[in-house]
Amino acid sequence: MKALLKATLVASSCMLIVACDDDDDLPVTPVPPTPPADQGYVRVIHASPDAPKVNVLVNGSAVLTNVDYQQASSLLALDAGSYQIQVDGILADGTTATVFDGTVDVDADTEYNVVATGLVASLLAGNGDTPFAPVVVPRPALGNDALTQLRLQVLHSAPAVGRVGVHVTGADDPLSAATELTELSFGEFTPAPVTVDPGTYRVRLTDPDDPSVVAYDSGTLALTSVADLFIAAVANTQAGPAPVNLLVADNSADESGNDAAIIQDSQLMAGLRASHGIAAVGGVDIWVNGQAPDAASPLYNLTFANTTPAQGFLSLDADTYQIQVAANATSTVLIDIPELPLAAGTAYSAIAVIDAMGMPTLWAVEEDLRAIATEARLRVFHASASAGNVDIYLSADMMADDGDIKLAGVPYLAESGILGIPPGNYYLLITPENTPEVIAVGPAMLELQAGMRYTAIAVDDPDNTTGLATPGIDIGVITLDGLAP
Repeated sequence: MKALLKATLVASSCMLIVACDDDDDLPVTPVPPTPPADQGYVRVIHASPDAPKVNVLVNGSAVLTNVDYQQASSLLALDAGSYQIQVDGILADGTTATVFDGTVDVDADTEYNVVATGLVASLLAGNGDTPFAPVVVPRPALGNDALTQLRLQVLHSAPAVGRVGVHVTGADDPLSAATELTELSFGEFTPAPVTVDPGTYRVRLTDPDDPSVVAYDSGTLALTSVADLFIAAVANTQAGPAPVNLLVADNSADESGNDAAIIQDSQLMAGLRASHGIAAVGGVDIWVNGQAPDAASPLYNLTFANTTPAQGFLSLDADTYQIQVAANATSTVLIDIPELPLAAGTAYSAIAVIDAMGMPTLWAVEEDLRAIATEARLRVFHASASAGNVDIYLSADMMADDGDIKLAGVPYLAESGILGIPPGNYYLLITPENTPEVIAVGPAMLELQAGMRYTAIAVDDPDNTTGLATPGIDIGVITLDGLAP
Protein backbone atom coordinates (compact mmCIF):
# COMPACT_ATOMS: atom_id res chain seq x y z
CA MET A 1 0.00 0.00 0.00
CA LYS A 2 2.82 2.41 0.93
CA ALA A 3 4.63 1.57 -2.35
CA LEU A 4 1.45 2.16 -4.39
CA LEU A 5 0.82 5.48 -2.61
CA LYS A 6 4.42 6.59 -3.23
CA ALA A 7 4.20 5.68 -6.91
CA THR A 8 0.92 7.55 -7.29
CA LEU A 9 2.39 10.68 -5.68
CA VAL A 10 5.46 10.55 -7.92
CA ALA A 11 3.34 10.09 -11.03
CA SER A 12 1.09 12.96 -10.04
CA SER A 13 4.11 15.18 -9.48
CA CYS A 14 5.46 14.34 -12.93
CA MET A 15 2.11 15.16 -14.55
CA LEU A 16 2.09 18.52 -12.78
CA ILE A 17 5.60 19.29 -13.97
CA VAL A 18 4.72 18.40 -17.56
CA ALA A 19 1.60 20.50 -17.41
CA CYS A 20 3.59 23.47 -16.13
CA ASP A 21 6.07 23.05 -18.95
CA ASP A 22 3.25 23.09 -21.48
CA ASP A 23 1.87 26.40 -20.13
CA ASP A 24 5.05 28.52 -19.99
CA ASP A 25 3.21 31.58 -21.23
CA LEU A 26 0.63 31.69 -18.41
CA PRO A 27 1.40 34.34 -15.76
CA VAL A 28 2.19 32.99 -12.30
CA THR A 29 0.81 35.04 -9.40
CA PRO A 30 2.80 34.49 -6.18
CA VAL A 31 0.82 34.02 -2.98
CA PRO A 32 1.64 36.96 -0.66
CA PRO A 33 2.78 36.11 2.87
CA THR A 34 0.22 36.55 5.63
CA PRO A 35 0.88 39.93 7.25
CA PRO A 36 1.67 39.77 10.96
CA ALA A 37 -1.32 40.46 13.17
CA ASP A 38 -1.40 43.67 15.16
CA GLN A 39 -0.62 42.79 18.75
CA GLY A 40 -1.13 44.13 22.23
CA TYR A 41 0.44 42.97 25.46
CA VAL A 42 -1.01 41.77 28.77
CA ARG A 43 0.69 41.31 32.14
CA VAL A 44 -1.20 39.67 35.03
CA ILE A 45 -0.35 40.61 38.63
CA HIS A 46 -1.57 38.93 41.84
CA ALA A 47 -2.02 41.78 44.32
CA SER A 48 -4.89 40.54 46.50
CA PRO A 49 -3.45 40.08 50.01
CA ASP A 50 -5.97 37.44 51.17
CA ALA A 51 -6.45 35.52 47.92
CA PRO A 52 -5.06 32.01 47.39
CA LYS A 53 -2.82 31.14 44.49
CA VAL A 54 -4.64 31.55 41.19
CA ASN A 55 -4.77 30.17 37.67
CA VAL A 56 -5.35 32.57 34.78
CA LEU A 57 -7.23 31.42 31.67
CA VAL A 58 -7.53 33.25 28.35
CA ASN A 59 -10.44 32.14 26.17
CA GLY A 60 -10.72 29.00 28.29
CA SER A 61 -7.07 27.96 28.09
CA ALA A 62 -4.72 28.21 31.06
CA VAL A 63 -1.85 30.61 30.39
CA LEU A 64 -0.63 31.02 34.00
CA THR A 65 -0.86 28.56 36.89
CA ASN A 66 -0.19 28.73 40.64
CA VAL A 67 0.41 32.48 40.64
CA ASP A 68 1.00 33.57 44.25
CA TYR A 69 0.55 36.90 45.99
CA GLN A 70 3.05 39.56 44.92
CA GLN A 71 3.90 37.70 41.71
CA ALA A 72 3.50 38.92 38.13
CA SER A 73 3.77 37.44 34.68
CA SER A 74 5.92 38.89 31.96
CA LEU A 75 4.11 40.67 29.14
CA LEU A 76 2.07 38.19 27.07
CA ALA A 77 1.71 39.08 23.37
CA LEU A 78 -1.88 38.74 22.11
CA ASP A 79 -3.41 39.56 18.74
CA ALA A 80 -5.63 42.62 18.94
CA GLY A 81 -9.20 41.66 19.80
CA SER A 82 -11.50 40.75 22.67
CA TYR A 83 -10.52 38.06 25.15
CA GLN A 84 -12.35 36.25 27.90
CA ILE A 85 -10.14 36.47 30.99
CA GLN A 86 -10.89 34.07 33.85
CA VAL A 87 -9.18 34.00 37.24
CA ASP A 88 -9.62 30.82 39.31
CA GLY A 89 -8.62 30.69 42.96
CA ILE A 90 -7.02 27.41 44.04
CA LEU A 91 -8.81 26.15 47.15
CA ALA A 92 -7.30 24.16 50.00
CA ASP A 93 -8.78 20.87 48.74
CA GLY A 94 -7.21 21.32 45.30
CA THR A 95 -10.38 22.39 43.52
CA THR A 96 -10.79 25.84 41.99
CA ALA A 97 -13.38 28.60 42.24
CA THR A 98 -13.77 31.33 39.64
CA VAL A 99 -13.32 34.74 41.23
CA PHE A 100 -13.38 36.73 37.99
CA ASP A 101 -14.69 36.07 34.51
CA GLY A 102 -14.89 39.00 32.12
CA THR A 103 -13.91 40.44 28.75
CA VAL A 104 -10.77 42.46 28.16
CA ASP A 105 -10.40 44.31 24.85
CA VAL A 106 -6.79 44.30 23.64
CA ASP A 107 -5.82 47.05 21.21
CA ALA A 108 -2.73 46.95 19.04
CA ASP A 109 0.43 48.54 20.41
CA THR A 110 -1.08 48.83 23.88
CA GLU A 111 0.13 47.30 27.13
CA TYR A 112 -2.38 46.19 29.77
CA ASN A 113 -1.50 45.46 33.37
CA VAL A 114 -4.34 43.33 34.73
CA VAL A 115 -4.04 43.53 38.51
CA ALA A 116 -6.07 41.15 40.70
CA THR A 117 -6.59 43.22 43.82
CA GLY A 118 -8.99 43.88 46.69
CA LEU A 119 -10.09 41.49 49.41
CA VAL A 120 -11.55 38.04 48.74
CA ALA A 121 -13.11 38.13 52.23
CA SER A 122 -15.16 41.18 51.20
CA LEU A 123 -16.18 39.50 47.96
CA LEU A 124 -17.36 36.36 49.78
CA ALA A 125 -19.19 38.37 52.46
CA GLY A 126 -20.78 40.69 49.93
CA ASN A 127 -19.74 43.79 51.83
CA GLY A 128 -16.88 46.22 52.24
CA ASP A 129 -15.52 48.93 49.98
CA THR A 130 -12.62 46.95 48.53
CA PRO A 131 -13.85 43.53 47.31
CA PHE A 132 -11.68 41.38 45.08
CA ALA A 133 -11.76 42.56 41.46
CA PRO A 134 -9.29 43.16 38.66
CA VAL A 135 -8.05 46.63 37.82
CA VAL A 136 -6.96 47.01 34.19
CA VAL A 137 -4.27 49.64 33.65
CA PRO A 138 -3.57 50.46 29.98
CA ARG A 139 -0.66 52.39 28.50
CA PRO A 140 1.01 52.64 25.08
CA ALA A 141 3.40 49.78 24.38
CA LEU A 142 7.02 50.84 24.15
CA GLY A 143 9.71 48.68 22.58
CA ASN A 144 13.13 48.42 24.16
CA ASP A 145 14.68 50.32 21.25
CA ALA A 146 12.41 53.28 22.06
CA LEU A 147 13.46 53.46 25.72
CA THR A 148 15.58 56.51 26.40
CA GLN A 149 14.38 57.32 29.94
CA LEU A 150 12.75 55.70 32.92
CA ARG A 151 9.05 55.30 32.26
CA LEU A 152 6.82 54.49 35.22
CA GLN A 153 3.16 54.17 36.06
CA VAL A 154 1.78 53.78 39.59
CA LEU A 155 -1.31 51.95 40.94
CA HIS A 156 -2.69 52.09 44.50
CA SER A 157 -3.42 48.42 45.23
CA ALA A 158 -3.37 48.23 49.05
CA PRO A 159 -7.03 47.81 50.10
CA ALA A 160 -6.56 48.73 53.77
CA VAL A 161 -4.69 51.97 53.00
CA GLY A 162 -6.54 55.22 52.37
CA ARG A 163 -5.74 57.98 49.95
CA VAL A 164 -2.01 58.75 49.69
CA GLY A 165 0.24 61.36 48.18
CA VAL A 166 2.91 59.90 45.90
CA HIS A 167 6.32 61.56 46.01
CA VAL A 168 9.23 60.61 43.71
CA THR A 169 12.24 62.69 44.73
CA GLY A 170 15.99 62.66 45.00
CA ALA A 171 17.39 60.52 47.80
CA ASP A 172 17.86 63.43 50.22
CA ASP A 173 15.18 65.84 49.05
CA PRO A 174 12.76 67.05 51.75
CA LEU A 175 9.07 66.40 51.28
CA SER A 176 6.61 69.18 50.61
CA ALA A 177 3.40 69.76 48.74
CA ALA A 178 5.55 70.68 45.73
CA THR A 179 7.19 67.23 45.57
CA GLU A 180 3.85 65.41 45.31
CA LEU A 181 3.53 63.67 41.95
CA THR A 182 -0.13 62.76 42.38
CA GLU A 183 -2.71 61.56 44.91
CA LEU A 184 -4.24 58.10 44.64
CA SER A 185 -6.99 56.19 46.42
CA PHE A 186 -7.32 52.41 46.30
CA GLY A 187 -7.84 51.23 42.73
CA GLU A 188 -6.66 54.50 41.18
CA PHE A 189 -3.59 54.84 38.97
CA THR A 190 -1.67 57.52 37.15
CA PRO A 191 -3.55 57.78 33.84
CA ALA A 192 -0.41 58.22 31.78
CA PRO A 193 3.14 57.03 32.43
CA VAL A 194 5.65 59.51 33.80
CA THR A 195 9.14 59.71 32.29
CA VAL A 196 12.24 60.74 34.21
CA ASP A 197 15.96 60.53 33.59
CA PRO A 198 17.81 57.52 35.05
CA GLY A 199 19.33 58.35 38.41
CA THR A 200 18.99 57.93 42.15
CA TYR A 201 15.47 58.33 43.51
CA ARG A 202 13.34 57.85 46.59
CA VAL A 203 9.64 56.95 46.61
CA ARG A 204 7.49 57.99 49.54
CA LEU A 205 3.76 57.68 50.21
CA THR A 206 2.31 60.24 52.60
CA ASP A 207 -0.86 61.59 54.10
CA PRO A 208 -2.11 63.82 51.27
CA ASP A 209 -2.93 66.57 53.77
CA ASP A 210 0.38 66.35 55.62
CA PRO A 211 3.49 65.18 53.73
CA SER A 212 5.40 64.84 57.01
CA VAL A 213 3.26 61.77 57.82
CA VAL A 214 5.00 59.05 55.81
CA ALA A 215 3.27 55.69 55.27
CA TYR A 216 6.01 54.24 53.09
CA ASP A 217 9.65 55.14 52.39
CA SER A 218 11.62 53.18 49.79
CA GLY A 219 14.95 54.61 50.86
CA THR A 220 17.53 55.27 48.14
CA LEU A 221 16.80 53.53 44.82
CA ALA A 222 19.56 53.39 42.22
CA LEU A 223 17.55 53.50 38.98
CA THR A 224 20.52 54.23 36.78
CA SER A 225 19.44 52.44 33.59
CA VAL A 226 16.56 53.06 31.22
CA ALA A 227 13.59 50.85 32.10
CA ASP A 228 9.85 50.55 31.61
CA LEU A 229 8.34 50.15 35.08
CA PHE A 230 4.87 49.35 36.35
CA ILE A 231 4.62 49.96 40.10
CA ALA A 232 1.84 48.86 42.44
CA ALA A 233 1.60 49.76 46.11
CA VAL A 234 0.48 46.44 47.65
CA ALA A 235 -0.34 45.36 51.20
CA ASN A 236 2.50 44.27 53.46
CA THR A 237 1.23 40.97 54.90
CA GLN A 238 4.39 40.17 56.85
CA ALA A 239 6.21 41.66 59.87
CA GLY A 240 6.70 45.34 60.56
CA PRO A 241 4.30 48.26 60.88
CA ALA A 242 4.68 49.56 57.29
CA PRO A 243 1.32 49.01 55.57
CA VAL A 244 2.64 48.61 52.01
CA ASN A 245 5.37 47.25 49.80
CA LEU A 246 6.10 48.38 46.28
CA LEU A 247 5.71 45.73 43.59
CA VAL A 248 7.78 46.63 40.52
CA ALA A 249 7.41 44.87 37.15
CA ASP A 250 9.82 45.64 34.30
CA ASN A 251 9.38 42.68 31.91
CA SER A 252 12.56 40.94 33.07
CA ALA A 253 11.06 37.81 34.60
CA ASP A 254 13.21 35.44 36.64
CA GLU A 255 13.71 31.73 35.92
CA SER A 256 10.34 30.88 37.47
CA GLY A 257 8.57 33.39 35.21
CA ASN A 258 7.92 35.94 37.96
CA ASP A 259 8.31 39.54 36.77
CA ALA A 260 7.71 41.18 40.17
CA ALA A 261 10.40 42.64 42.42
CA ILE A 262 9.33 43.69 45.92
CA ILE A 263 10.73 46.83 47.53
CA GLN A 264 10.02 46.92 51.25
CA ASP A 265 9.88 50.02 53.41
CA SER A 266 13.47 50.97 54.23
CA GLN A 267 12.52 51.35 57.91
CA LEU A 268 10.85 47.94 58.14
CA MET A 269 11.71 45.91 61.24
CA ALA A 270 11.79 42.19 62.04
CA GLY A 271 9.46 40.32 64.39
CA LEU A 272 10.37 37.73 67.05
CA ARG A 273 8.48 35.62 69.56
CA ALA A 274 9.75 32.92 71.91
CA SER A 275 8.09 29.77 73.25
CA HIS A 276 9.31 27.76 76.26
CA GLY A 277 9.11 24.08 75.30
CA ILE A 278 11.31 22.34 77.92
CA ALA A 279 9.27 21.05 80.86
CA ALA A 280 12.34 20.28 82.99
CA VAL A 281 13.51 23.91 82.89
CA GLY A 282 11.92 26.55 85.09
CA GLY A 283 11.32 30.20 84.23
CA VAL A 284 13.89 31.83 81.98
CA ASP A 285 14.98 35.29 80.88
CA ILE A 286 15.87 36.06 77.28
CA TRP A 287 18.97 38.20 76.90
CA VAL A 288 19.58 40.23 73.73
CA ASN A 289 23.18 41.13 72.85
CA GLY A 290 24.32 40.37 76.38
CA GLN A 291 21.68 42.57 78.00
CA ALA A 292 19.46 40.96 80.64
CA PRO A 293 15.78 42.04 80.57
CA ASP A 294 14.33 44.04 83.43
CA ALA A 295 11.42 42.67 85.42
CA ALA A 296 8.86 44.62 83.39
CA SER A 297 10.08 43.22 80.07
CA PRO A 298 8.10 40.56 78.16
CA LEU A 299 11.44 38.71 77.93
CA TYR A 300 11.57 38.25 81.72
CA ASN A 301 10.56 34.97 83.42
CA LEU A 302 9.10 33.03 80.50
CA THR A 303 7.74 29.79 81.93
CA PHE A 304 7.16 26.38 80.35
CA ALA A 305 4.35 26.13 77.78
CA ASN A 306 4.07 29.91 77.46
CA THR A 307 5.00 32.26 74.62
CA THR A 308 6.12 35.86 74.66
CA PRO A 309 4.48 37.95 73.48
CA ALA A 310 1.26 35.98 73.89
CA GLN A 311 -0.09 37.59 70.71
CA GLY A 312 1.91 39.04 67.85
CA PHE A 313 5.66 39.56 67.74
CA LEU A 314 8.23 41.82 69.33
CA SER A 315 9.64 44.36 66.87
CA LEU A 316 13.43 44.44 66.48
CA ASP A 317 15.67 46.24 64.02
CA ALA A 318 16.77 43.99 61.16
CA ASP A 319 20.21 42.83 62.28
CA THR A 320 22.16 39.86 63.63
CA TYR A 321 21.73 39.30 67.38
CA GLN A 322 23.28 37.28 70.16
CA ILE A 323 20.38 35.57 71.93
CA GLN A 324 20.92 33.93 75.31
CA VAL A 325 18.46 32.15 77.58
CA ALA A 326 19.28 32.27 81.29
CA ALA A 327 17.59 30.88 84.38
CA ASN A 328 15.22 33.53 85.69
CA ALA A 329 16.85 36.36 87.67
CA THR A 330 20.31 34.76 87.40
CA SER A 331 23.34 34.94 85.14
CA THR A 332 23.26 31.17 84.56
CA VAL A 333 23.10 30.90 80.77
CA LEU A 334 21.34 27.76 79.54
CA ILE A 335 21.30 28.53 75.81
CA ASP A 336 23.70 30.74 73.86
CA ILE A 337 23.03 31.51 70.20
CA PRO A 338 25.98 33.71 69.12
CA GLU A 339 24.40 34.86 65.86
CA LEU A 340 20.71 34.92 65.00
CA PRO A 341 20.07 36.96 61.82
CA LEU A 342 16.68 38.67 61.64
CA ALA A 343 15.65 40.02 58.23
CA ALA A 344 13.53 43.11 57.66
CA GLY A 345 9.85 42.38 57.19
CA THR A 346 10.19 38.80 58.45
CA ALA A 347 8.72 37.27 61.60
CA TYR A 348 10.42 34.45 63.49
CA SER A 349 9.38 31.98 66.18
CA ALA A 350 12.10 30.70 68.52
CA ILE A 351 11.22 27.57 70.49
CA ALA A 352 13.34 26.39 73.42
CA VAL A 353 13.86 22.65 72.86
CA ILE A 354 16.29 19.81 73.63
CA ASP A 355 18.66 19.11 70.73
CA ALA A 356 19.84 15.72 69.45
CA MET A 357 22.70 15.76 71.99
CA GLY A 358 20.30 16.30 74.88
CA MET A 359 21.22 19.96 75.35
CA PRO A 360 18.86 22.97 75.47
CA THR A 361 18.82 25.06 72.30
CA LEU A 362 16.61 27.41 70.30
CA TRP A 363 14.73 26.18 67.25
CA ALA A 364 14.21 29.34 65.17
CA VAL A 365 11.83 29.25 62.20
CA GLU A 366 10.62 31.86 59.75
CA GLU A 367 6.89 32.58 59.80
CA ASP A 368 4.44 33.43 57.02
CA LEU A 369 1.85 35.80 58.47
CA ARG A 370 -0.41 36.06 55.41
CA ALA A 371 -3.98 34.94 56.03
CA ILE A 372 -6.02 33.53 53.12
CA ALA A 373 -9.76 34.12 52.95
CA THR A 374 -10.61 30.70 51.47
CA GLU A 375 -8.71 28.47 53.89
CA ALA A 376 -7.40 27.99 57.40
CA ARG A 377 -3.61 27.83 57.70
CA LEU A 378 -2.19 25.33 60.18
CA ARG A 379 1.40 24.67 61.23
CA VAL A 380 2.44 21.87 63.61
CA PHE A 381 5.87 21.50 65.25
CA HIS A 382 7.23 18.25 66.71
CA ALA A 383 9.20 19.30 69.80
CA SER A 384 8.54 16.25 72.01
CA ALA A 385 11.93 14.60 72.58
CA SER A 386 10.38 11.44 74.05
CA ALA A 387 7.92 10.78 71.23
CA GLY A 388 10.08 9.59 68.32
CA ASN A 389 8.52 9.70 64.88
CA VAL A 390 4.81 10.50 64.91
CA ASP A 391 1.80 10.61 62.62
CA ILE A 392 -0.37 13.72 62.82
CA TYR A 393 -4.05 13.53 61.87
CA LEU A 394 -6.89 15.96 61.35
CA SER A 395 -10.00 13.83 61.67
CA ALA A 396 -13.70 14.50 61.39
CA ASP A 397 -14.69 11.57 63.65
CA MET A 398 -12.14 11.40 66.49
CA MET A 399 -10.55 8.31 64.93
CA ALA A 400 -7.11 8.16 63.29
CA ASP A 401 -7.29 6.53 59.86
CA ASP A 402 -5.87 6.97 56.38
CA GLY A 403 -8.97 8.82 55.19
CA ASP A 404 -8.01 11.79 57.36
CA ILE A 405 -5.68 14.65 56.58
CA LYS A 406 -2.43 13.01 57.65
CA LEU A 407 1.25 13.82 58.06
CA ALA A 408 3.11 10.54 58.30
CA GLY A 409 6.40 9.77 60.02
CA VAL A 410 7.20 13.26 61.30
CA PRO A 411 10.57 13.11 63.13
CA TYR A 412 11.61 15.07 66.20
CA LEU A 413 12.42 18.72 65.46
CA ALA A 414 10.55 18.64 62.16
CA GLU A 415 7.42 20.55 61.28
CA SER A 416 4.51 20.39 58.90
CA GLY A 417 5.13 23.57 56.97
CA ILE A 418 2.06 25.71 56.42
CA LEU A 419 -0.95 23.55 55.60
CA GLY A 420 -3.92 25.04 53.76
CA ILE A 421 -6.97 23.37 55.35
CA PRO A 422 -10.61 23.62 54.20
CA PRO A 423 -12.45 25.46 56.98
CA GLY A 424 -14.43 23.25 59.34
CA ASN A 425 -14.35 21.31 62.60
CA TYR A 426 -11.59 18.75 63.08
CA TYR A 427 -10.01 16.64 65.77
CA LEU A 428 -6.24 16.84 66.11
CA LEU A 429 -4.67 13.48 66.92
CA ILE A 430 -0.99 12.59 67.24
CA THR A 431 0.04 8.94 67.33
CA PRO A 432 3.33 7.04 67.29
CA GLU A 433 4.32 6.30 63.71
CA ASN A 434 2.17 3.54 62.15
CA THR A 435 0.31 3.05 65.43
CA PRO A 436 -3.07 4.76 64.94
CA GLU A 437 -4.65 2.93 67.87
CA VAL A 438 -2.36 4.72 70.38
CA ILE A 439 -3.49 8.33 70.74
CA ALA A 440 -0.60 10.32 72.22
CA VAL A 441 -2.33 13.70 71.83
CA GLY A 442 -6.04 14.32 71.43
CA PRO A 443 -8.52 14.04 70.14
CA ALA A 444 -8.44 17.84 70.54
CA MET A 445 -11.34 19.66 68.92
CA LEU A 446 -10.26 22.41 66.49
CA GLU A 447 -12.65 24.85 64.86
CA LEU A 448 -10.60 26.02 61.89
CA GLN A 449 -11.91 29.16 60.24
CA ALA A 450 -11.04 30.62 56.86
CA GLY A 451 -8.76 33.61 57.02
CA MET A 452 -7.09 32.45 60.25
CA ARG A 453 -3.64 31.11 61.16
CA TYR A 454 -3.15 28.32 63.71
CA THR A 455 0.02 26.95 65.31
CA ALA A 456 0.56 23.90 67.55
CA ILE A 457 3.81 22.76 69.19
CA ALA A 458 3.89 19.18 70.56
CA VAL A 459 6.11 19.01 73.67
CA ASP A 460 6.90 16.67 76.54
CA ASP A 461 4.43 17.61 79.28
CA PRO A 462 4.63 15.25 82.28
CA ASP A 463 2.57 17.54 84.53
CA ASN A 464 -0.06 18.31 81.88
CA THR A 465 0.74 22.01 82.05
CA THR A 466 -0.79 22.48 78.60
CA GLY A 467 -4.00 20.73 79.63
CA LEU A 468 -3.82 18.54 76.51
CA ALA A 469 -1.51 15.71 77.63
CA THR A 470 -2.80 12.13 77.71
CA PRO A 471 -2.12 10.49 81.12
CA GLY A 472 0.70 7.98 80.90
CA ILE A 473 1.95 9.34 77.58
CA ASP A 474 2.75 12.86 78.77
CA ILE A 475 2.84 14.72 75.46
CA GLY A 476 1.11 18.10 75.45
CA VAL A 477 0.56 20.87 72.92
CA ILE A 478 1.44 24.56 73.13
CA THR A 479 -1.20 26.45 71.15
CA LEU A 480 -0.52 29.75 69.35
CA ASP A 481 -2.19 32.24 67.04
CA GLY A 482 -5.81 31.22 66.42
CA LEU A 483 -5.45 28.30 68.86
CA ALA A 484 -4.12 30.46 71.70
CA PRO A 485 -6.19 30.22 74.90
